[in-house]
Amino acid sequence: MKPETLGLVLGGVLPAFLFAIDGVSSKAAARTGMSWAPFMIATGLTIALAGAVALYFDEERRFTSGGVGFAVLKGAVWALGSILVVVALSRFGAPLAKLAPLYNMNALIAAALALVLFREHTQVDTVRLLGGALLVVGGAALVATA
Repeated sequence: MKPETLGLVLGGVLPAFLFAIDGVSSKAAARTGMSWAPFMIATGLTIALAGAVALYFDEERRFTSGGVGFAVLKGAVWALGSILVVVALSRFGAPLAKLAPLYNMNALIAAALALVLFREHTQVDTVRLLGGALLVVGGAALVATA
């Protein structure tokens, strides 16, 4: 298997399944009556523990001030997004089956930003990428109105 293919499986296909479980776990926690703040604390502690365990396996253990800044930004925006999902599930009764396809359109936003910020337009077939993006948006629209 080519390294790029392995990277797509490890960084794309497997996380898709894990993030699906993330969404289902959020809905399951909301159904137990757990409010969003304790949910975020439990989630955050688990992530911190996973990071501590992962540090043992990271041979480089390289920290940079810029990297830490972007990690903090990632944590902040992920936390806010997760809070909004849990609130939508628990307080407003949004069905996960409709909500997950909408919040997972983040992939399109990330792809658009990568094309511009990291100049990845030189590495991808932009026409095919835009065609796929249109299909994703159409699918999300169908799901949201289901």
